[in-house]
Amino acid sequence: MTTPPSQSPAPAEDQAASPYPEIPVEATAPAKTKGKVGKLLLRFVGIVAVAVAVVLGTAVYNWLTDDPAIAEAGNCVHNSGTDAKPSVKVVDCGAADAEFKVLKRISYDDKNGCDNVENVVASYVVTGRESYTLCLGDNKK
Repeated sequence: MTTPPSQSPAPAEDQAASPYPEIPVEATAPAKTKGKVGKLLLRFVGIVAVAVAVVLGTAVYNWLTDDPAIAEAGNCVHNSGTDAKPSVKVVDCGAADAEFKVLKRISYDDKNGCDNVENVVASYVVTGRESYTLCLGDNKK
């Protein structure tokens, strides 16, 4: 048995050429914008997370310690140092060593900031990264 010849016409060499030029098609990879956006978003989220952790860590540290930087009006403090070199810490107002009550807190260092505050017996001025002034009065028990 023989196989019949194929019925499809053979390409003719002499057929008329197309009036349009043939443009080669190259496979190009799509731009990787998704990966760049993801990396930028991840970096942003990481920076925000670190900033939040630092702020929360500082707040918890100040809350858990007796650092005078957290003192507000109404808190009591004790100076275990001298007048020339104070060492101030926040204490309970009922404690035996609670000698001063914070009358006013000024959020910058101002040696004369307590001049207009009534009943002030001392001021505690801190300069530096976190500057503030505490206007102190007697802790009357």
